[in-house]
Amino acid sequence: MRSLQSNKTFLILTLIPALVAGLSFNAALLEAQVQLSGFRGTVTDPSGAAIVNAEVTATNEGSGISRTTVTTEVGDYELRGLDNGTYTIEVTLPGFKRYVNTGVVVYAGDVRRVDVELEIGEQATEITVSEEGATIDTDVSVIKHRLGKQEVYGANIGAALIYNIYQNPGAEARAQVHGGFANNLSEEQDGIPTNAYGSFRATQETLQEVHQVDFNAAAEYRVPTNVFGIGKQGTNRFHGEIFGEFDNPAVNALPSGNAGPRPPSKTNKVWAYEASGPIWVPKVYDGRNKTFFHFLYQPRSAERPVFRENHVVPTARMRAGDLNEFIGFSKCVFPSVGNPTPNVPCPTNPFDIVNGIQQPFPGNIVPEAMISPIARRVLDNTSILPLPNFGDPGRLFDNYRWIQYNATDNNWQKYTFDHAITDTNTLTIAHYRYNNVSPEGRGNPFPNSGFVERGNTRAVSISNSHTFGANIVNEFQYAWNRQQSVWATGDIEGRDYLTNILGITDVGGRTLREGI
Repeated sequence: MRSLQSNKTFLILTLIPALVAGLSFNAALLEAQVQLSGFRGTVTDPSGAAIVNAEVTATNEGSGISRTTVTTEVGDYELRGLDNGTYTIEVTLPGFKRYVNTGVVVYAGDVRRVDVELEIGEQATEITVSEEGATIDTDVSVIKHRLGKQEVYGANIGAALIYNIYQNPGAEARAQVHGGFANNLSEEQDGIPTNAYGSFRATQETLQEVHQVDFNAAAEYRVPTNVFGIGKQGTNRFHGEIFGEFDNPAVNALPSGNAGPRPPSKTNKVWAYEASGPIWVPKVYDGRNKTFFHFLYQPRSAERPVFRENHVVPTARMRAGDLNEFIGFSKCVFPSVGNPTPNVPCPTNPFDIVNGIQQPFPGNIVPEAMISPIARRVLDNTSILPLPNFGDPGRLFDNYRWIQYNATDNNWQKYTFDHAITDTNTLTIAHYRYNNVSPEGRGNPFPNSGFVERGNTRAVSISNSHTFGANIVNEFQYAWNRQQSVWATGDIEGRDYLTNILGITDVGGRTLREGI
């Protein structure tokens, strides 16, 4: 039998702020509507007076892409729509020394405050500082946590983001944050909604940053708690990496109370192929400071033994109708005139009633004639219902154990393309693919107990950030996400199970079709 678990298409189209003819936004309104990454601050002279028309430039130290604005009549500036990363901030104005602040980190969704005090002097003279800026955002009442690239690797995030929020303070298992539940939480990967449980995967090697807003998310989010992953992007530096990861369950400890033998298992393998940098074709195109790519392909194969315990199957005596083992184990009491409904009643014959009380089977053995032919087929067929294999004879708890294998064969693909159309207009395209085949339950002795999951995810995000002026930024994004998971259960079709194994031929006049 086959079932389609999920086949979902998400489509999101956002225009922030809404582009309506004749509608303009000042800095205060922009702050209330969006939380695009960037910088804000105030530029003053040594006396604390605001400096007007100072030129402020933020340059991404990895890609070389710059964004420039000027201070307002009160000395304030805003630079929004920037990629997360490390920046150099420069401030210049004739009559003042040039200010240079290097190594200033801004995270996704953050607007970091960097206030500047210019000194009077020649512009050719430079004031250089390093990583100078506010580390605590006091401009908004948002509670949030971040995992940078090193933390992402350390936490070994290799699954859907919804399964990893517990690594942040105040978060509980699965999709709970400070007591909230899944309907109060949304997830995105490079702007792509990924709220379906488990189908979407973003392996840790694709992630530059994981960002979680716990409370008071900005107005563009529909719920107060948001988790979003930011994928890696290319820079002016070419980078290539190939690495493998190997482990074998044979070196793992056995489960508590299990003395072995250790089951055979194969080595689990993970390969990753990663490349990034500027798009550069000799004598044709030089994309440094302008056009970048990032690519990752990661296949994974794994097979892990799973110890299955605490299963109960009927003993050989019980299969013959002998219930004495059960009666001795359960300490049951047969009904009597003085105690017609004992607390732990024994099995009795519903067709042998004396004075309104069902009588015990003679010798506590169910006659063969009273056992259903279908039940007899199951009881006699140890390929359907195996005999006990663990514990002393007659044991009626945890008397059957086995080792099954759960396998995984999947791969991730991720492509990102970034292009600075102009100094004020940038385009980003991200494409994710995830393919998965996971047979689970191999080695399970019970028919049709295993299954095979086939997952298929395709996700695309196209975004454009355009700065129209010091106070207006437009962010356009289109995202498409298709997640499909098909589960195929068992190797025996329902028709064969009914007719050939259970011997059920009378199905009330219904016709059993093939493939059920």
